[in-house]
Amino acid sequence: MNTLSKLTLISVMISAMAGCSVRKDGNNLSNVTTADSLLFTEPLDTLPDGVISSVSWLPLQNSDQRIIDEISKLSVVDSFIVIGSRRQAVLQVYSTEGKFLYEISEKGQGPEEYLEIATFTVTPTSIYILDNFSHKISRYALEKGTFMGKTEVPFVA
Repeated sequence: MNTLSKLTLISVMISAMAGCSVRKDGNNLSNVTTADSLLFTEPLDTLPDGVISSVSWLPLQNSDQRIIDEISKLSVVDSFIVIGSRRQAVLQVYSTEGKFLYEISEKGQGPEEYLEIATFTVTPTSIYILDNFSHKISRYALEKGTFMGKTEVPFVA
């Protein structure tokens, strides 16, 4: 092994070890696992200050469409709550009072349909659904859920 190879190997090993260091800034979040959501493994009263300021429960009105059995992502924007299920490829939209407003469940290969919901994002006017299978982003009006168009995405996000 030549000197350049040895130096490269040593640099990679040092970088890997440095990346495994523990932060010592006083914020102990060892009881929180993050993904698209938070999973608390200890009671809420043991969380560090500033993580959650309050907790409230909002009963949601039943949808005649379907029951979401696994929430992949939840987003609150203005007076709307958007709940998505990646497995069911569906979004349900509620008012902040818990009233069911509409559902987006346009799975298929048609011009106004998507093959999957990889993720979604909500703005004050629109819902954007990322479909990695078709490499497109579908846009829906937040107010009523009407289809607004699609944009090609030349990569998988």
